[in-house]
This record gives sequence, C-alpha cells and structure tokens, in this order.
Amino acid sequence: TNIWTRPTTKGNSPSPRWGHSSENIGDGKILICFGHDGTRLLNDIHIFDSTTLTWSQPTTTPSLYHYV
Repeated sequence: TNIWTRPTTKGNSPSPRWGHSSENIGDGKILICFGHDGTRLLNDIHIFDSTTLTWSQPTTTPSLYHYV
C-alpha cells in the first residue's frame, strides 16, 4: 500500500500561496515564484532541491523577474 508522507525539509520554505509559477529547472531542482497569499501578491523566488530536500531563496536582480 502506498502512503503519502510529508518529508522533513531543510531551509526556509515559501509561505502558502496560490496562483504561483513552478518549473523543473533540472538536477532535481524546482523553481517556485510569485503567487498570492490571499491578502497580497508575492514577489519572491524559492528553489527546492528534491535530492537534498533543501529550500533556498536566491538573491536576484529585478531584470530576472521580467523574464520569468
């Protein structure tokens, strides 16, 4: 029988959100960006490494937001 479990992760995970974008960026990493938390628009980017189960939040320049 398959059972869903919540893995223990490291790093600061993104806040709950909807309307975000996500993308597999290779090497077991998933990019999560933007969205809405029910009160306000979110303007942040997070990366989840599914190999190490680690969240990170890269420092970006405003020009990156234009292309995502």
